[in-house]
Amino acid sequence: EVPCGRSHFTLDEKQKGILEEFKKYLSSKEDLTDEQYSALQQYADHKCMIRYLRANGWHATKANTSIRKTLKWRLDWNVDSLKLIDYKQHIATGKVVITRAHDHVGRPVMIVRQTQDTANPDHL
Repeated sequence: EVPCGRSHFTLDEKQKGILEEFKKYLSSKEDLTDEQYSALQQYADHKCMIRYLRANGWHATKANTSIRKTLKWRLDWNVDSLKLIDYKQHIATGKVVITRAHDHVGRPVMIVRQTQDTANPDHL
């Protein structure tokens, strides 16, 4: 039985094999800087791996691509050091919404409503 978010489910043998394959992908430093690799190792806990596999139809290669894109986005936007006060004006306008959800370490989840002309993390 594997905890995943608020639910638990049992992995079948095929899913266990796919999880092991995904772990091998995640242990590879291919195309990653040392900073990215370190961040990946911290970010990709067991629950995270299961979420990415489920979201990608239990395809390890797709999950690997998806988690690496997420990691790049997190590093580009410096997500781990965001402070709500930095987004006060955007919260007031509704461009940033604070949800009731929390991440795996208890931080509130923020949704940034991007516009077409927002290609730079410095310009929410």
